[in-house]
Amino acid sequence: MVFLPNEIIYMIAEHCESPTQAALSLVTRNFYQICNPLLYRNNVKSQGASAVFWAIDECKDIAVAL
Repeated sequence: MVFLPNEIIYMIAEHCESPTQAALSLVTRNFYQICNPLLYRNNVKSQGASAVFWAIDECKDIAVAL
């Protein structure tokens, strides 16, 4: 799967559950860049953006903190 185009990886990850997306985000830096926004989006939809607020408060994700 590492050799697939980013668009295909995104489409596959988009259909995965959050735990699978989280696992994929740990595989490579590229997978992290693809899956991390999906994880935040899923969190906003299902848990009221708790992960977003946590990332802002703790500055754990520079993309969200900015």
